[in-house]
Amino acid sequence: MKKLLTHISLFLIPIVVVWMLAEVFYRSVPNNYTYKHEQISNNMDDIEVLVLGDSHTFFGINPEWLSLKTYNLSNVSQTIYFDKLLFEKHIDHLPHLKYLIISVEYTTLSQADNTQEDIWRKYFYEAQMDLKVPLIAWYDPQKYSLALTRKFDKTFKTFLDYQREGSLIGCDEKGWGNTYLSTVDSLEMAYLSKVVARKHEDGSMDFKQNTERIQNMITFCEQKNIQVLLVNMPVY
Repeated sequence: MKKLLTHISLFLIPIVVVWMLAEVFYRSVPNNYTYKHEQISNNMDDIEVLVLGDSHTFFGINPEWLSLKTYNLSNVSQTIYFDKLLFEKHIDHLPHLKYLIISVEYTTLSQADNTQEDIWRKYFYEAQMDLKVPLIAWYDPQKYSLALTRKFDKTFKTFLDYQREGSLIGCDEKGWGNTYLSTVDSLEMAYLSKVVARKHEDGSMDFKQNTERIQNMITFCEQKNIQVLLVNMPVY
C-alpha cells in the first residue's frame, strides 16, 4: 500500500507543480482583461465615448482619431452578453459619457450564451474584470482556478507568446487593439476568412435574446441622455 501511495504521489507531483505554475502565470501576468479593467477604472471621470463589441471594434475603432475622449472596452470574441455585463458595471460611474458605440454583427446577434470561446473566457471576465457572471456556478472549480479553464496546449502557447513578446497586453492605453497583423497575402486571407466565418457561423437566425440586451442598454442610455451608435464594421 505504501509503495502504491508513493507511485501515486510521484505521478501527481508534476501535475500539481504544472497546475500551480499555470495558476501563478494567469494571476500575475497582465493581459487585456486586467489592463482594460485598470484603465477604465482609473479614467471614469474623463470618458465621453465608450466602445463595446468584439474584435471588429477592438481593432477597428481607434480612440485616437475621435475628437471626444474615448475608451475602447471591446475585446476579441467579446459577445453581447459580456457587453451588457460591462455596461451595467460601469455606466453609473461614467458621469460625462455622451456616446455608447456597440458593434452589431449577425453572428453576435445569434450567438447563444456559454458557447464557443465563452467556455473559457467567462472565467477571465469574472476574475480579472470584476464582473459577476451568472453563467458561472459557485461550485464550479474553474471559478477558483484559471489554470483549469484552458487546455494545457493553449496555456503553453500563451506562455510562449508572453516569452516572445514580453507582454500579453494587446492594446494601447485607450483600449485600441494595436497588435493586428495584416501581413498575409490575398490567397491566405481568402482561406483564413472562411475558417473564421465557419467558426462564428452557428446557423441560427434567432436574434431575440441579444436584441433585447441591446434594447435594454439603449433604453437605459435614453434615460441618461446618452446617444447609442450601432456599428457594423467592414471585414473581409
